[in-house]
Amino acid sequence: MLSSQHEQLIQETWKRFQPVAAEHARYFYDKLYELDPESRALFASTNMDEQRHRLMESIGYLISEIGNPDVFVTELVGLGRRHAAYGVRDSDYDAAGVALLWTLEQALGADFTPEIRDAWNEAYHAMASVMRRVSTVTTGSHKAI
Repeated sequence: MLSSQHEQLIQETWKRFQPVAAEHARYFYDKLYELDPESRALFASTNMDEQRHRLMESIGYLISEIGNPDVFVTELVGLGRRHAAYGVRDSDYDAAGVALLWTLEQALGADFTPEIRDAWNEAYHAMASVMRRVSTVTTGSHKAI
């Protein structure tokens, strides 16, 4: 999983981001729709105020459990299943990762250092990897290796 140094950087960054998370959740979705206009359809019947709140709450919870692999992975498996049921495609994870890092950078400015970016990038790819695997198994679209 992640190094303890990266876990610490991610948790410290989230503590600085959390006070503005609700405001910046809107920017996350704006960026996501810019990167992947088709993703807007996933939220067509969604209350976006609630969705933005759930997104930031979920990320915050995952970050709080990042050092506890049993809870962390269990939560990601559940998220992966739910995302598959919502119709999230494998390619949607790439746009979401870019949108998340962009959102953090916008909120934190110069405090979003290259080292912090690397830690978040690694963390997001680890999370998305678990969710993608669950999603492909859930939808039956996995390929034999």
